Amino acid sequence: MRRRFRQQKGFTLIEMLIAMTIFVTFTGILINSYTDIIRSQRDANSFRLVYSEGRRIFDTFVDEVRNGVIYYSDDMFLNNAVEELTLVSKDGSRVSKFEKNGDNIDFSESIACGVKHSSYALNSEDIRVSELSFYITPAFDPYTKDNVRFDALQFQPKVTIYAKFERDRGDNKAPYTFDLQTTVSSRFYSSVPFIDPTCLISDK
Repeated sequence: MRRRFRQQKGFTLIEMLIAMTIFVTFTGILINSYTDIIRSQRDANSFRLVYSEGRRIFDTFVDEVRNGVIYYSDDMFLNNAVEELTLVSKDGSRVSKFEKNGDNIDFSESIACGVKHSSYALNSEDIRVSELSFYITPAFDPYTKDNVRFDALQFQPKVTIYAKFERDRGDNKAPYTFDLQTTVSSRFYSSVPFIDPTCLISDK
């Protein structure tokens, strides 16, 4: 009696190794692609945070300059960039000041000749301000009696503001950086009213 053995078909060892190699390679490509997408999304979100904070700070700059009058002190030399800007309200009752303090932009405010005073950093702890410059034009107060007849000075004062914001990236990589610059003019074409020197914001 003859026994018939049916041939059993299956995968050989070589076929299994080839299939596993293809599967591992394909899985590695998918994981790398997914990792790159996550990294790109994280970078975009971090850069968006730097941009949003920079825009918010610049909105504060613009609002204060438009609604205030640039204060020209006697010892200011404005032909070059300065790291602080003092503004006075039209009636002289409010003084505000922007200045760079380490990695922060400090905003100080004095109302009614020192009755109320507040000072705080405009940027958050996660964002550093590596550069801050104010370019005030004209360099000399156009409203003083000595300068009022100089045609070169008789135009509305304006401020060009430049700042560079940074946020750490981690993994010893270069930080996220974002530069902003804008020029804004005061809406008040008039001189600063008399201000008691003791009302001015000072660090002394």
